[in-house]
Amino acid sequence: MLPLMIAGMVFAVARAGRSRAARLLLVLVLVYPSGDILSAYVGVHALRSAPGIPALTLLGGYGLAAGIAWLWSRSRLLARAAAAAIVLAAGAVHARYLVRYFGEYNERPEIYHGYHTDLLEAAQWLRPRLRDTDATFWTTIDMNEPWAVTLIGLDHRPADWFAEPRDRQVLRGWDVYVRYGRQYFMYEDLWRPWAERLRANGRADRTIFVVRPGELGLRDPIHVIRRPDGREVLWICQASL
Repeated sequence: MLPLMIAGMVFAVARAGRSRAARLLLVLVLVYPSGDILSAYVGVHALRSAPGIPALTLLGGYGLAAGIAWLWSRSRLLARAAAAAIVLAAGAVHARYLVRYFGEYNERPEIYHGYHTDLLEAAQWLRPRLRDTDATFWTTIDMNEPWAVTLIGLDHRPADWFAEPRDRQVLRGWDVYVRYGRQYFMYEDLWRPWAERLRANGRADRTIFVVRPGELGLRDPIHVIRRPDGREVLWICQASL
């Protein structure tokens, strides 16, 4: 993309005086990072600039179209050769990407954990068993917003989310959900008052803990989640409060 983007910038600047489309494209490219620059958060983050990515794609497309047209006006043979080379290069890049993405990429431990594949698998295993569970406590170790992942894995109904009790807290400047419905998330000590309330309700609640191996001193998991290399990453344990 980089050669095409450079060509697009050259053509857009050269034509800006007489082309409204070229001027608009230049403006879009200039404001591309504004979503990150104007953010209230400290530090940069590529995702906050993501809405501007189409501007870079348009810039590359403009460079391709204008470049091929420029070559065509001088040598049709050269223009055809350039177009064929770009098609072959794009095909090769995409083939390599797809092979890696659907192959070894998903088996990397850092990718496996980064996208919470283990947590999603645990939630899907628990989904048909939730009817017989009074409360589920989820680990938050090495996880980012696990409550959001469980909403998908448990196929949680949006209507239930708005109707049931929820506990949202601020932890080091970030909003976290310590509880929604019968799901509890073990953020530091924020979850312990909920556990104490369950312990004091006079019932033997059927409770599930989804924890890292050995967390909370729990043993004898009823189900184990393993990552692709066979290492145990999550235990699902049954206990009573």
